[in-house]
Amino acid sequence: EPMPSTADIRRLSPDEAAERYPGMRFDEAVIAHAGGRAFADRTVAALARRVAELGGEVRYGCQARVRAVGDQQVEVDLGDEVVVAGTVVVTAGAWVLDVLAGTGATDGLPPLVVTQEQVLHFEPLDPTVAWPSFIHHTDPLRYGLFTPGEGLKVGGHHEGPATTGDARTFDLDEVRVEAVRSY
Repeated sequence: EPMPSTADIRRLSPDEAAERYPGMRFDEAVIAHAGGRAFADRTVAALARRVAELGGEVRYGCQARVRAVGDQQVEVDLGDEVVVAGTVVVTAGAWVLDVLAGTGATDGLPPLVVTQEQVLHFEPLDPTVAWPSFIHHTDPLRYGLFTPGEGLKVGGHHEGPATTGDARTFDLDEVRVEAVRSY
């Protein structure tokens, strides 16, 4: 669908926002806009199908390393195979610095800091109320979105301890869990 136009973006008073989004409390004005929801698994599957249709290849779970080869190509070392390509899309998340080390691809970018965040899912008290996705610019920043089958996902942004993709755990930090619950 097309992006929302400026006509779809509205400033709501706290009372207007509370009326529009029952179950939420607003202490100040809200910027609201019409939007949509993408289902991540379906989206990734559709993108992978399209890549294959265009002659590309999608690999999951690879411990890849990327090396520049001249100005127009890269080598992707997959451990048991090396692939040479003109274009590579790297979606390595917390491992991106390891995958791209030595390529210069991250030169000039702000430093990447991987943090271990605490994300919780809450069951809505009233399942008939549609929860909006939200970003609350508070300290710490809070965000939330409804995840079908899981409930309302709420978390913080860049508040957890620095870590790496390999060192990250999924252990709950009770202090941060309580901070999210309290929010």
